[in-house]
Amino acid sequence: MPVEEDHASTAFAPSLFTLKRFVPAMSLQEFSSQAALSNLKSRSAIWPQRGLKNRKGLLPLAEVKPRFRFQKDDSFFCMGSCFAQHVGAVIANRGYSVLTHRLNPYAEGDWGGSNHLIRYNILALRNEFKWALDPGAAYSEAVWVEEGSGVWMDPTGHYHHSGFARDRLAQMRQFTLAVTRTLQQAKVVVVTLGLVEVWYDKKLSLDLNLQPSRAAMRAEPDRFVLRVLSYEEILAALEDIHGLLSRFGQPGVRMLLTTSPVPLQSTYRGQDVLVANMYSKSVQRAAAEAFVLRHGDVDYFPSYEAITMGMGDFVWKDDQRHVTEMAVDGIMTHVLRNYGDELIQETPGGVSLRNMEAEFNALHAQGVNLAGMIALLKKQQAEIAVLKGQLASLNAA
Repeated sequence: MPVEEDHASTAFAPSLFTLKRFVPAMSLQEFSSQAALSNLKSRSAIWPQRGLKNRKGLLPLAEVKPRFRFQKDDSFFCMGSCFAQHVGAVIANRGYSVLTHRLNPYAEGDWGGSNHLIRYNILALRNEFKWALDPGAAYSEAVWVEEGSGVWMDPTGHYHHSGFARDRLAQMRQFTLAVTRTLQQAKVVVVTLGLVEVWYDKKLSLDLNLQPSRAAMRAEPDRFVLRVLSYEEILAALEDIHGLLSRFGQPGVRMLLTTSPVPLQSTYRGQDVLVANMYSKSVQRAAAEAFVLRHGDVDYFPSYEAITMGMGDFVWKDDQRHVTEMAVDGIMTHVLRNYGDELIQETPGGVSLRNMEAEFNALHAQGVNLAGMIALLKKQQAEIAVLKGQLASLNAA
């Protein structure tokens, strides 16, 4: 952060006005003049124009320069916003071991499948990593709040952790802890950054994942507050997570980080959600950039950039918030093609985006409207999904 130095103004009475001169902090990066000019030679250094392959079309895929590679026997742990669950599912479908997507006994019941691992903010995620890895950090049921007579919720968990008797909630929490403790086996930890509006329990000095029940807030009106995270808080939490993985994780564990493209559904801040969402994504993206530059075992993959600059109905579901399976598949094909091994590069999913781009360009040249294009591309994606299933069956046999 900039360092503040006080200087009394000569134009105004010092007792009434004090000017503050800000001394700039260290820059994020510095390049020599030769390096800066050399960087301009790359095609990806120039803003994409219409017609350039995979640069400004259905799904703009930014150039990536991987700092590490995935090995076929790597185990993955994916956690963070809901986008992390989509990412993990695609990685698992490509033949990798994803610890957070193994079958669990509640997948078809009231548990919500892997959704129980969704943590919308980085502080709630840091809690889970501490409870899973640090022997000196212990989860406490004191955070539970009552929703009604004999019905409770765990605001550190997911929405599926609400509306239950205490014994059922305890069972769910123990299962979550068991899954998160598999962090100790992970070679690659994928983290997606969600939002920055965080509920805080002043009584327990604990950051939460969810809004506490209204009944709890009525019963203890001074116990909970909403906080909007700063750049410094986000960066500090990322550093804490990195430290936990370095101390308690696998030797050589790597982190792959991204900002979730899923926007805020609503905001508590008393401002337009469009403005609140722009701050939320921007500050997390900025913190992620600084974090990656500090550590050689951390990298960032640009899913947020691809989705937010992608084409309407191709990237967004009908709610205009969640990302289509086609877009997630296209992004993760790009990730695996760059980070993965040779086996992964030529899967049906890896061909799908190229086929869809070609089909899109052909339809566009014929004057077909966007709705027709999207309908045809979705049909093609469904056919590709069938082929991938057949391929998985053949591999299993």
